[in-house]
Amino acid sequence: MRKPNFGIRARVEGGVVELWIGTPDEAESECIAHFHTDYLPGVLEQLNNLHKVPTKAERGLTRPVSRPSHSCMQAARKLMGVGEFNTPGNYLVGDGYFANDCRKKFGEKNFERACELVRNER
Repeated sequence: MRKPNFGIRARVEGGVVELWIGTPDEAESECIAHFHTDYLPGVLEQLNNLHKVPTKAERGLTRPVSRPSHSCMQAARKLMGVGEFNTPGNYLVGDGYFANDCRKKFGEKNFERACELVRNER
């Protein structure tokens, strides 16, 4: 079974790949993308992996769901005293200075997301 291509055509000019809807350079046609040939392997890889991008519904739109980095999650666990950091010697639990440093280092929204995920781990 053949997949529809929606009339998308390609051409290469001067090391640039152009994607057109319709025949290139006709009045009714539209150039929808152009990439330098050096970037083409990376573009192909990203397009082939689009099905792996997690999304969430938000006002009828889909947006990628960002996941905080491992170090950001570990910092959130230290701050909240969760898991292996739930020890009497963990002086970082509830420490405002540590929390402010983490917000500056990882970004306000990213660190808040990490803290929310840690709260839901319990």
